[in-house]
Amino acid sequence: MGRHKKWAAAILIGFISGMITIYLIPNQFEILLWIILIVLIGLLGNRYYPDRPFVKTFGLALLTGIAITLTHITFLGDYLLSHKNEIEALNKIRLLNSDRLTLLIIAPIYWAVLGLSSGLIAKVSRRIVQKTKNG
Repeated sequence: MGRHKKWAAAILIGFISGMITIYLIPNQFEILLWIILIVLIGLLGNRYYPDRPFVKTFGLALLTGIAITLTHITFLGDYLLSHKNEIEALNKIRLLNSDRLTLLIIAPIYWAVLGLSSGLIAKVSRRIVQKTKNG
C-alpha cells in the first residue's frame, strides 16, 4: 500500500470511528472502540512500517485522532446529544465560549494517547515478530 493510501486510510478510519461514536454505539461502550482502534492501528503500523514502527504509527494514529475530532466537531449537535457527560465537561472548561474550540483545544491530549499507545503496540509487536523470525 502506497504512503498516500495509508494516510488516506487513517483519515477514513477516523471519520468512520467518529460517526460510529456519534450514531451507533452508546457512550458507555465507546472505550471498547478506542481499544480496538489502538490495537488495530498498532498492528497495521507493525506491518507497514517495519523500519520505524513507533514514530510512523504515532503519526498514523495522530492523523486518525484528528479525523475523529473533526468529525465530532462537524456533527457537534448530534455528538453532544449522544454524549451527555461531554456537555457537563465542556460547561466546566468552556474556552472562549465555544464548544467547538474547546474540543479542538483539548483533543490533542486524546490524540497523543492514541498515538503513544498505538506506537507502543507497533514497536512491541515488531520486536516479537523479529524474535520469532530469529529463533
